Amino acid sequence: MEIIPSNRGGSKLCYQGYMYTKHATRKTNQWWKCVKRSSIGCRGNLSTTLQNENPVPGQPHNHAPSDTSIKYSKTRNAMKDLATNTRDKPSQIFAQVVSQCDDNVQALLPREENPKRTIRYQRPTPPVPATYADVRLPEEYTTTTNSSCNTTTARMQKTEC
Repeated sequence: MEIIPSNRGGSKLCYQGYMYTKHATRKTNQWWKCVKRSSIGCRGNLSTTLQNENPVPGQPHNHAPSDTSIKYSKTRNAMKDLATNTRDKPSQIFAQVVSQCDDNVQALLPREENPKRTIRYQRPTPPVPATYADVRLPEEYTTTTNSSCNTTTARMQKTEC
C-alpha cells in the first residue's frame, strides 16, 4: 500500500494494482473509491484507518488491476517534482524521466509537447519586485566575461564599463 499525490493536489492510495482517491473521512475510517469510477463505472472501494493502515476492500472492481497505470502516475509525479525542484529545461526533465520508465509506461505517455507544458506550469513564478532593490539575480547572470568591470557594481553606481 502506498500513497501518492493526485493531479489535483489530493492523495491517491495504491493497493494491489488498483488506485483509489479519498472519498470520505469518518471518526475511525477513511473511505476510498476507485479512480476509474467515472470513466468505466467501477464501484470498487476500500476503507482504511485514519493512519492509512489495515486496508479492507469493499465492493469488487469491474476491471483488472494495473501496475502500469500506477507507474504512469508515479512518472508524472516525478516530472512535476523535478520541475519544481530543479532549473532543468522541460525537454531535459522529460528525457530523464522517460529514460527510466518501463516500455509499458512509455506506451501510455502522451506526445512530448503535453508533458513539457505540464512541466512548465509546475514551475514556481518569481515574485514581482516592488522596488529596484528587491531585484535579485541568480549568480550566473551577475558575472561578465570582462573581468575589469563588475556589472552589478556598475549598475548600482550608474557607471559604464
